[in-house]
Amino acid sequence: MIEQSIPVQPSDPKRLAGKFRFANFNVSTYVVGSAISMIGFFVQSFGQWILVVNLSGNRTALPVTIALQTLPILLLGTWGGSIVDRFDNRRLMALTTMLSTITAVWLGVLADRGEATVLIVNIFAVALGLISVFERPAMQAFLSELAGPSEITRAVGLNATVLPIARLVGPPVGGFLIALSGVPMCFFINAGSYLFFLLALALLRTSEMLPRREPAARKGMVKAGLAYARRDPLIGPVLLGMFVVGFAGFNFPMVLPLMAKYVFHIGEKRLSWTISLSAVGSLVAGVLAARRPLPSLTRLGLWAVAFGVSLCVYGIAPTYWWWFGTSFPVGFTAATYTTTVVQILQKSSRPEMVGRVMALYGIAFFGTTPFGAVFVALLSENVSERAPFILGGILVAVTGFVIMATLGRAENQVKIHNLSEISMIND
Repeated sequence: MIEQSIPVQPSDPKRLAGKFRFANFNVSTYVVGSAISMIGFFVQSFGQWILVVNLSGNRTALPVTIALQTLPILLLGTWGGSIVDRFDNRRLMALTTMLSTITAVWLGVLADRGEATVLIVNIFAVALGLISVFERPAMQAFLSELAGPSEITRAVGLNATVLPIARLVGPPVGGFLIALSGVPMCFFINAGSYLFFLLALALLRTSEMLPRREPAARKGMVKAGLAYARRDPLIGPVLLGMFVVGFAGFNFPMVLPLMAKYVFHIGEKRLSWTISLSAVGSLVAGVLAARRPLPSLTRLGLWAVAFGVSLCVYGIAPTYWWWFGTSFPVGFTAATYTTTVVQILQKSSRPEMVGRVMALYGIAFFGTTPFGAVFVALLSENVSERAPFILGGILVAVTGFVIMATLGRAENQVKIHNLSEISMIND
């Protein structure tokens, strides 16, 4: 079988000597700042969930809030990507971070005064979603300025550890803060965490950065970005696959509380163990991805298949301990798939298109949540709590096979930016 890989450019002696280090100063500083900020975000998210549940007293309010926070990414994501490609990403992230800090403090004050309502929380959720329209693609595109073409896959892998770490640490910290001081403290802690990200941006060594070529402001940038993604024989199939996987495979966390309550009849403590083990799997995947220099296109499809199979096994688990044990491979395969997607997109996109391509990735990953929420809710209500895992896993696995077939047909057409040829490796 022929496997297509993205080769790494020749390394100089200094890079070979530093083969086993994770990243340079700029990447390390940026990732640490991002991790602290993301932990704060998950602390706030946990507090926001508890606040909505307490204020509403019903099961439908929280999914609505989550959908409202991701809807702007779906509707405006491509436009946000064009802005990212036009402006200095470092300044843009500083601006979005300051706006996020203001919203966190504001909502925390309202919650502390007892003036928060579900409507107010939803308004702030939409505001955060609007900020994310610019923030998420900027954070992804900025990695190429910190790492450069030869180290971008390692930087993406290291950055991939941020989300599972935040998922692992944020909710327990949020629960501790709520027990200690109440829900408002979650918002104030998040506001403080943003200051660390601003500090990380300030500490970056600009002399070591590799700025992307920024196109002049002009009309039609959104259309050009969509056309670029559609016509590229690699980026198009990868994004389309991520869209399907994002829709069918990444909305299962919404069903976890239902599985815990109605299938296994367990409490919040055991549910938290399951979520934490899944996050550990994601963390391990990110660490390994940071060590892996060659994102393989064929293995991208294989990881989608593995993720789909893991979801199916997760859904048919006969006992809680079976369910608990399979949460690790679910987290591991999911994170490996998404990290490989980002590595390939970063490596193969033209520098002036990275922002728009990563915005499309954000739409595929986060923007599908409103539809995915409806998908899992209908299956859970009309079939069973297991159905979203099983059917979603089947769709993800089929997508993996389609990805491999599509990339196999397009392998002779693919052209990777800054690489003179495509390396073909016999598997």
